[in-house]
Amino acid sequence: MSIRSGAVGRRTFLRSSLIATSGLGAAALIGCGSKKETGGSPAGQAPLPTPVAAATSEIKRGGIFRTSINGDPPSIDMYSSPAAGTRTVAAFTHSRLFRIDAQPGKNPFEQPAIGDLAESAETTDGVVWTVKLKKGSKF
Repeated sequence: MSIRSGAVGRRTFLRSSLIATSGLGAAALIGCGSKKETGGSPAGQAPLPTPVAAATSEIKRGGIFRTSINGDPPSIDMYSSPAAGTRTVAAFTHSRLFRIDAQPGKNPFEQPAIGDLAESAETTDGVVWTVKLKKGSKF
């Protein structure tokens, strides 16, 4: 085998790549260093919003909810289409057997599942479940 002049060997290439990656990683860590808070917002950045107290009146039902998605969903049948657009629309228009008890300021992965259409659920083996629906629900 002959080595062409000007060709970079495998070891040289790997060594150079490792050094470059280490340098970029070090630069990223330096940029992520903690800075002492000065009390105000940095120049050019908007101040953080202040939390708003929860409304003390009762929840108003009805009205219009507006949101946007990127493009039209391929279908509105969430059981026949796994597309993200379909799931986004279905989350606002369909009930589920169970839902996560999501609350502001709490990790949703640590919240329990609560019944949406389900009133109760029982199992003896963890595989077969009997779910009792809330009165008036259709499934």
